[in-house]
Amino acid sequence: QLKKIEEIAAELPALKTIVVFEAAASEAAAIEGKTLEGIRLLSLAELERSGDEHFARHPTEYEMTWPAAAPDDPATIIYTSGTTGDPKGVVLSQRNIIANLESIISVFQFSHQDLFLSFLPLAHVYERTAGFFLPLRVGAGIAYTESLFTVDKNLREAKPTIMFCVPRLYEAFAEKLGHYAGTLSEGRREKYLDALELAKKVGAHRGGLPGAPASGMMEKLKYKAYDGAVYSKIRERFGGRLRAFVSGGAPMAPELGALFLGLGLNLCEGYGLTETSP
Repeated sequence: QLKKIEEIAAELPALKTIVVFEAAASEAAAIEGKTLEGIRLLSLAELERSGDEHFARHPTEYEMTWPAAAPDDPATIIYTSGTTGDPKGVVLSQRNIIANLESIISVFQFSHQDLFLSFLPLAHVYERTAGFFLPLRVGAGIAYTESLFTVDKNLREAKPTIMFCVPRLYEAFAEKLGHYAGTLSEGRREKYLDALELAKKVGAHRGGLPGAPASGMMEKLKYKAYDGAVYSKIRERFGGRLRAFVSGGAPMAPELGALFLGLGLNLCEGYGLTETSP
């Protein structure tokens, strides 16, 4: 990233300081005190050290200055991907963020006992608002997945109650449920696949999908049996404590939501834009 800036440094008259986060010890030493086309370069260690020194000299400054922040002051700048035009920095105010948080809280109950599992990058407004600012607002905990390939393991380890993600992850979960059938004996595989189909039907009705029929008496009895033998075990694979999965960032197929609802996993869908935080 630093090399990219080096190539266009002369075109950035407003840029005064660059902080390099992942510099090795030897690189950090080389960076400190250097400039690039008049732009000051800092390693993260140097930035932290200067902050400690400033706080030691002015111990009351933070408490004296933060009350001056106004609702319409900028809270963050988030850069869009450019899918709807040229990439741009979206300036979001304190009011933008707070309005979203209070709106979410008005339709879903959260508490300090909730634990969010964070998977999406915080550079995007979806995870920044829903997966970071929201748990801070309600006093909940945040656990972070180790990588794209450890989500299943991290779900079982952290046992979250809330997770915000994109449809593709939920599609991957559904695909794994389908592939699991191939590991079963013929008799068990038939019952397992029947259980998934019944979950889709029950979930479609619960979710109010147009034309979705209600379950008959025999299906209700079968559903109760499957809940104990199949669905409860699937819920345990997701940690066993989930109160809600939330999908956003792209459209979710109605059938996908129906499957999760039928399994006893509350899968909600949201919509927003970077410009509306979200």
